[in-house]
Amino acid sequence: MSAAALAARARGAGAQGEEDISQVDPEATGPASPRPIIVQIDNDPRARPSSALGAARIVYEYTAEGGVTRFSAIYTADQQDVGLIGNVRSGRLATIEITQEFNGILAYHGGATGIQERIWDSWIDFISFELEENYRFFTRTRNRAAPYNSYTDLRRIRAAARQKGIPLLGRGLQTFPVGDYTPPPDWAAPANRIYLPYQNGFQVLYEWDPASNAYWRTMGGRTHYDEGLRAPITTQNVVVQFVPTYLTDIVEDIYGSRSLDYGLQGEGPAWVFRDGYWVEANWQRGEGWHFTTFYDAEGNQISFAPGSVWISLVAPDAPVEFWNE
Repeated sequence: MSAAALAARARGAGAQGEEDISQVDPEATGPASPRPIIVQIDNDPRARPSSALGAARIVYEYTAEGGVTRFSAIYTADQQDVGLIGNVRSGRLATIEITQEFNGILAYHGGATGIQERIWDSWIDFISFELEENYRFFTRTRNRAAPYNSYTDLRRIRAAARQKGIPLLGRGLQTFPVGDYTPPPDWAAPANRIYLPYQNGFQVLYEWDPASNAYWRTMGGRTHYDEGLRAPITTQNVVVQFVPTYLTDIVEDIYGSRSLDYGLQGEGPAWVFRDGYWVEANWQRGEGWHFTTFYDAEGNQISFAPGSVWISLVAPDAPVEFWNE
């Protein structure tokens, strides 16, 4: 039986009077815990600055189409309310893989026909604000024009999930390990600058600040500011995950831009940055419901520094740079 079928069978399997539990690993034991919430956040300049993106525990950044990047922001069990989250936009093919990996609940604004069909077929749990039944769970603000003005929050997403009968609890949920880590000396080096050459206006520079033990993020040459947090966005961990990238025949907009797909199953190279160091790494992941693990060159699993993790999905030949000043 496929992992997706197991997930479907596990839902509603709790005893009478108990809350349903989502479980994709049939051998998982122990208590259930709140499932992560995954929100699609726009990065179009007309949608900036974002709100509560910097509060996410894990953020995936990737090119959606036409050179424009998008974020899949993951909020975890310990986060009951981080304020307004947005601007919320549509899903992409990478969104499906990310939601499966974390067994999360996806909140988004629909998607192109080819994307939405894949979401329906994927067995992931989702809240689409394009559906009338979910209109009351998001807000359009008046300070921006649609579609760059859609906002929600974690409480409303969970309320929408309850209305739809989506289990809020999961068993066997996985996330990245956190703790001390000493990189192999031959496969690591000091690095306090990381440059991701997305197209003009979207290119990213991380600058390591030892005083705050964080990487400060600039985008398009400007500080990446979070309107909801009223603060610059920082993170304690940066991952550059090199993955196969494919141009699909799915048309995303009126200009004919075609959607990208990312090969997030299998294995490949990665660079992990924490504590001001670069570590050469490899990533490994099985099928859709399996979790990604990062290993250093000596085969040790890499633990992350306490705080958030930002992961950039890039093509194997992407000219990413890092250096130490």
